[in-house]
Amino acid sequence: MRRLLARQYTNAVAALLGPDAASFAKAPTDIAAQGFDAIGASTLSPSDSALGQYEKSARLVAEHVLTDVSKLPALMGCEPTGPQDAACFETFVKKFGRRAFRRTLTPEEVTRYVNVAMVTAGRYKNAYAGTAYVITAFLQSPNFLYQVEIGEVDSAEPSRKRLTSTEIATRMAFFLTDRPPDDALLDMAEQNKLRTREEIRAAAQQLVEREEAKAALDAFYSERFKLRELDTLAKDTKTFPNWKPEMAAAMKQESLLLLRDVVWTNNGDYRDIFTAPYAYVNSDLAALYGTAPVTGSGFEKRDLPANRKGVFGQAAFLAIEAHPGTTSPTRRGRFVSERMLCTEIPPPPPNVVTELPEPMPGMPMTMRQRLAVHNENPTCASCHVRMDGIGLSLENFDALGGFRTADQGLPIDASGEVYGVGKFDGLAGLSQLVTQRPELHHCFVRSLYRHATGHYEAEADEDALQDVDARFEDANYRLKQLLVEIVTSDAFRYVDNTGRN
Repeated sequence: MRRLLARQYTNAVAALLGPDAASFAKAPTDIAAQGFDAIGASTLSPSDSALGQYEKSARLVAEHVLTDVSKLPALMGCEPTGPQDAACFETFVKKFGRRAFRRTLTPEEVTRYVNVAMVTAGRYKNAYAGTAYVITAFLQSPNFLYQVEIGEVDSAEPSRKRLTSTEIATRMAFFLTDRPPDDALLDMAEQNKLRTREEIRAAAQQLVEREEAKAALDAFYSERFKLRELDTLAKDTKTFPNWKPEMAAAMKQESLLLLRDVVWTNNGDYRDIFTAPYAYVNSDLAALYGTAPVTGSGFEKRDLPANRKGVFGQAAFLAIEAHPGTTSPTRRGRFVSERMLCTEIPPPPPNVVTELPEPMPGMPMTMRQRLAVHNENPTCASCHVRMDGIGLSLENFDALGGFRTADQGLPIDASGEVYGVGKFDGLAGLSQLVTQRPELHHCFVRSLYRHATGHYEAEADEDALQDVDARFEDANYRLKQLLVEIVTSDAFRYVDNTGRN
């Protein structure tokens, strides 16, 4: 069982009751585990306060529904004749419950929720009060709040379980669109039309063409590239007098516009995200980057200067992975190593001083020089060698993302190195080296898989994921196709007999 992410919860309420009702829905904040919100949702139990928040949210949504009772007959599928109209309540429970639980309710469940409606309607002498209480109950049920993935024994291979058709429909819809399956997809599932790889592929291809798929990929990308941190980004206004909070929102928008251009407009090679010589900028970012100016408040496509390209040249990445007033090659290098190449860096040992040495008065030092002194300690150097060599190649970009040629009045050496791989020079060299590494593609596939399933891949998943790697390459690294290939893989469709999924 994996709890819905906060945005999935809101979208599920909207699918049931409309966007106005969903505006009153408020899920607890997602908490990441092992670097992923989805893994946190599958491994961390909700706190007492989170349960209270779900209850409050359900009540507020139901109260809103009651503000316009003229719409309730359409929602219920019938118009109750009075507080004890059991037949109408049963119609409503079956219809609403199927959409809430993403499957047909059992007879016992139908009886339970009809009883809730009958008792409450009788107490208040109002049929719609019963309807509201049923809505409140459904929105707090684990069957609504969680993706329930138990599976069934595969008759062709009894050593493992596969997800049922309705479980596949739910997992696929939430992964690809951040929304529950609609009635048409549920109908397919309950008619056993999502059993074969070909049937699932056809359904997935339809889902990735929906507008909601763009927003779902935006959300995953924002998580992996830490764009959500821009909401609270702070910079030293003495060092950067042009800084203003509105720039952070522009940085986020720029990153997502490039993603959408590469994936959805061009259906191109996802590596273009790292090498694009253009960007979508507003007037503030155009001034920061030195592109042709943008008039007005919108975003326009601009060619970038030769010294800047792709996501590693975006102010979003450069500003997030820096301090308020100074750069941080360590943070930038760690991001590339861990999030792009899936090379984990252990935390610093206890009792190790992590602050860099301050230069002596009148003797300025570049960031590279300060790190070299810091790393004279072998304990520090063992980890920093895996991060600093990457981040130092980006020293031409300050803590806001502006281009510079000097640090503390001294010329910048932008040579870099990926530990155990090779040396390169500057942003262009980093982008070229990273995009040529198979680790980049393998890491992206596994990151999407972990997000899709809520767990790290097991040894038994590796063959299936290697097949996805190969199909991704055959598709010229098109992300839309990768989404479909993950959904159709055995790693996505199967669980083992311990129930692990």
